[in-house]
Amino acid sequence: TGSLANPFGFIYTGVATKLFKVSVNVTWSQTAGNGDNVELAIGKNGTVKPSTRIQSYLDDNSTYPRNAGTSGIFQLATDEFIEVFVRNQTSSIALLVKACNIQITEL
Repeated sequence: TGSLANPFGFIYTGVATKLFKVSVNVTWSQTAGNGDNVELAIGKNGTVKPSTRIQSYLDDNSTYPRNAGTSGIFQLATDEFIEVFVRNQTSSIALLVKACNIQITEL
């Protein structure tokens, strides 16, 4: 289940521990600036899974929006949660996620 407080976070409420494939695609841009390295990743219980990290380069000279995607396999037990993380690795300029598609599939 998701919530309004954390629209990019999903809590597993099932009883049995299960495997899930989580895929995330975003359309994003910077709110200002020119030329920053940015990162998209998926995490479990607040910790990013390193194999899901992807990097992209956003700048004001590019036609926005830009797209990026990542995926990973996660084992979830009751009350564990999945989150999507985005961050600017170069500066404190904010990122604008214009669209996000999150698919969670039980394996």
